[in-house]
Amino acid sequence: MYKADNGWVVFQVSTDVTFPHIDSSHNECAVGFASLAGFPQVLGAIDCAHVAIRGPSHEPGVFINRKGFHSINVQLVCNHKKRFMQVCTRFPGSGHDDFILWQSNIPNLFLPGARLKGWLVGDKGYSLQTWLMTPVRNPINEAQERFNQSHITTRCVIRQATGKLKMHFRCLDRFGGALQYSPVSMSRIIGVCCVLHDIAQQRGLEVEKDQVAHQSSSDDEDVEEEEEEMDQDEEQYKDMAPIARPATYVAARAAKDALTA
Repeated sequence: MYKADNGWVVFQVSTDVTFPHIDSSHNECAVGFASLAGFPQVLGAIDCAHVAIRGPSHEPGVFINRKGFHSINVQLVCNHKKRFMQVCTRFPGSGHDDFILWQSNIPNLFLPGARLKGWLVGDKGYSLQTWLMTPVRNPINEAQERFNQSHITTRCVIRQATGKLKMHFRCLDRFGGALQYSPVSMSRIIGVCCVLHDIAQQRGLEVEKDQVAHQSSSDDEDVEEEEEEMDQDEEQYKDMAPIARPATYVAARAAKDALTA
């Protein structure tokens, strides 16, 4: 079943992919991400990806994304090894990435006193937080340009992980057409695919070369989507996350400024 929650459709499902709570895993992530482009204290990379579904009979319009097709907007967080640490498959295609983030369990993992010490990296579709670093909008000096380049290189891991997921499981790629299942069933299928992806990554099972050579239609759309992200200022994004307070925003700005110094 699925229900309306504050005007949104939310699926009542669970996932077996959860953020690790082991300090050694966090340290390994931070070291692994830093080795990519020198970005410090990164615990994961976050992004959302659309998985096409057939139009459901109940509230079909909520599932139409801004590309014009029915989908589930899946939130994914991966580590430096392209393994998924958190997956949220409960929201329809019309849901904005930042909205989905604040309805997931991720913000609670970074509350004061929590064991997670560091941050995630996400694109400009997310609001800046003390635990979520986003690109500098309109960089004005070399330091900010370097920050953005390091950020892009580090964040690219989640794009690569999503691409691998869709190449391992072509049923998740719109190139093969939308699967003919209900949103709840599709949500569970996506979760299982993510678990199997992690097992494949852990065991070093790579995608066949002919599959790699075949570019996913979804991959191309994801690149275009990043270029077309809403270019509102960070104050507007902050308003989309009502549990974020001004003091938190100021602290996030200070942390970001320190990295671009």
